[in-house]
Amino acid sequence: MEIDAVWRCPISGFGTTLRHYRVAAGLSQEGLAERAGLSVRGISDLERGARTFPRLETVRLLADALQLSDDDRALFLVAARPELETGAPAVAPRTRPDRRLTVPSLPIPPTRLIGRDDEISRIVERFRSGETRLVTLTGQGGIGKSRLGLAIARGFSRELNGRVAFLELAPIRDPALVAATIAAGLEVPIDTAETIPQAIGRAIGNEPMLLVIDNWEHVLDAATLVSILLAQCEGLWILATSRERLRLRGEWEVRLEPLPLPENGVLDVAELTQIPAVELFVRRANEATDGFALTEQNAPIVGEICRRLDGIPLAIELAAARTRLLTPEALLDRLEGRLRVLTEGPRDLPERLQTMYSAIAWSVDLLEPGERRLFAQLSVFEGGFTIPAARGVLAQGPAAFPPEAVEDGIVSLVEKSLVRTLDIGGAEPRFLFYETIREFAREHLGQTGDAAALADAHARYVLALAEESEAGLMGPDPMPTFERLDADIGNLRAALQYLRDRGDTQSALRIASALAWFWTEPRYLVEGQRWLGTLLAESAACELPRELRVRALVAAGDLAIWQGALDDAAVLHSEALDLLRDSGNDGQMATVLRSLANVALERHEFARADELLMESRAMARTAGNDWEVAASANLLGLSRTMQGSPDWAIERHQEAVEIWRELGDKGHVFDALAGLGWAELLADRIAESAQTYRDALDLTIETGDVLQIEWCLRAAAAVAASRGAGLERATRLFSASEAIREETEIDLRIGIGEIIDRLTESVRAELGPMRFARGWQAGQRLTRDQAIAEARLVFELAASSQQPAVSESTTNC
Repeated sequence: MEIDAVWRCPISGFGTTLRHYRVAAGLSQEGLAERAGLSVRGISDLERGARTFPRLETVRLLADALQLSDDDRALFLVAARPELETGAPAVAPRTRPDRRLTVPSLPIPPTRLIGRDDEISRIVERFRSGETRLVTLTGQGGIGKSRLGLAIARGFSRELNGRVAFLELAPIRDPALVAATIAAGLEVPIDTAETIPQAIGRAIGNEPMLLVIDNWEHVLDAATLVSILLAQCEGLWILATSRERLRLRGEWEVRLEPLPLPENGVLDVAELTQIPAVELFVRRANEATDGFALTEQNAPIVGEICRRLDGIPLAIELAAARTRLLTPEALLDRLEGRLRVLTEGPRDLPERLQTMYSAIAWSVDLLEPGERRLFAQLSVFEGGFTIPAARGVLAQGPAAFPPEAVEDGIVSLVEKSLVRTLDIGGAEPRFLFYETIREFAREHLGQTGDAAALADAHARYVLALAEESEAGLMGPDPMPTFERLDADIGNLRAALQYLRDRGDTQSALRIASALAWFWTEPRYLVEGQRWLGTLLAESAACELPRELRVRALVAAGDLAIWQGALDDAAVLHSEALDLLRDSGNDGQMATVLRSLANVALERHEFARADELLMESRAMARTAGNDWEVAASANLLGLSRTMQGSPDWAIERHQEAVEIWRELGDKGHVFDALAGLGWAELLADRIAESAQTYRDALDLTIETGDVLQIEWCLRAAAAVAASRGAGLERATRLFSASEAIREETEIDLRIGIGEIIDRLTESVRAELGPMRFARGWQAGQRLTRDQAIAEARLVFELAASSQQPAVSESTTNC
């Protein structure tokens, strides 16, 4: 049955008249719609008689677009409103419906709604403000649209004197049955002389009323009925629920998000019970298992369950029901296969919501074949994707999606609430599956036979991404590149694991080595070392091209130094050096020699360190690698400082500062400034050291590098202590820097750790144990901004040769 068959009455005089004037004007329906600012569907409905009572504003827009004369305009208006010909009013006044309207009783929800107070307030305010009469609640299956719609209906029932109805469209599949379903729900009698929408409108009348119409997503072709009813009934409000918006004029969309989740980290029981996702789990678990309660032992596990389920109410309720059989610990273990766990919903729920699988399948079944395949193939991404990334991978996949089809398809999947937009403030928006939906998509991908080809394409894309990013990570402003890779960490891991599992050690090591600088971020140090170490231990790694193996060895060795594993670093760098001998690659030799010198410095083997660094610096100059010249010069300066020759060291650090500034490398300019300031401090050039560190602090505030902030706090403590005044301030700053070091678990005191320890002990000795302990505790309580402010004060006073023995008012911060 066609939808128009239900609404159609004999072709109206207006439809015939409209078609006549349109054809006479030489316009298509599309052309007229564009001129009039109306929809093509609206023009079509009018000409076919599906809409027989156009609003006068619509008639005026059409007459203007057709450029009708005054006489033709009058005929056109009469065709739309025959009653005008006899002088009757254009719209008969109706203060009361001319037939009795039966409003069915609202369903009584079996449970209390949790965590939706903000959404209810926004929707109610929007209706009451008069800004819209149509609100559409959108969101994925199981997010709670129907339950929220019912809550709003019940909330308005008394205010509207019971003229509130909750109508469901889920039982029907044919859009042509929507009008009849709504009419039946309101028990509207239908006369043969009028269409069903007219009958509904006549029954509702102009008195205030709210219709909540649930589940539109599968009958969207009938959505124009909403506009028809709103045009006929002045006091009508409509709240629609759908997995995508209705796309009607005047529609206000409210996208329903998952319930708020607990932050990572252990919260106490009282805090967790106030978080809606956890509260929902506990209530439903208590219904399933009498006596279930949140305890200190199970609270972190329940919080993690809710996070794994993305805060989706249906998923949480289905999981909580499993506590009849499983402890929270066992339930969490089983969530890897969550679609098999999230079953056995209440029998009084619609069948499509009794399992999470069914809830998702309901949406996926509504997709076009091409959308369904795109939905499945996008699941190859871990942790999200951008449109360019999706284009790059899917263009190489078995379906070879054209670029425009990928973008249009992603937009469609977002509108259908199967993919969500992730706002991370980047130039390119990121898109993400909820993990439960992604699991469904992955299962579907496995059934299509496309999984292996897509994984290959994804790995090739990640390899290209990693190698293209290497220059950015080494460049003057690495943060944009780092942030992009950080966002794609899930995809990096997935590609590395896939390549390792299939035995493609070479491609995996190309990725891991290209990310050498990325792995130096404290969060990824251990992971980067593990990937490189595991891959280098593969038997196939022995057959790698020499240049690639050297790069991997150097990267692994550098990460070992960052973690203090000096013996491992020495072994890795020595092997790299042996492979490079007689290779003629002076640039790579310079890098390896410098890395070995780093190990020697940590071991206080100064003569060997200087020898290696001088050789590295010479080779870098031969290779024309200015960056490596600066790096070797900077380490030479540190070596001479540690040997008690800070004056000579100052020249080497200044050389590094100048080169890195010319290259625009802010991160390494800081490294050189940090070394220079320390050398100046030990050379008793206090004012110069303070000025150098003030420049370094300004630079690190700009970059936001937490480890650089730690270095500046330590330097400020040393400057304060070296003046023999402000020792309590020095104690606080030493303590604040130590707190950051413990937080990051990274020790950047390379070469000066013992000096700092001695300086800290001398401050303790001068203050005495009690005053030192009080100062240390105060430093632990400082916020990062407070600590930075203290450090800046120390540098400014010392740079101007003032004694920093100022008020200790911040002692108790």
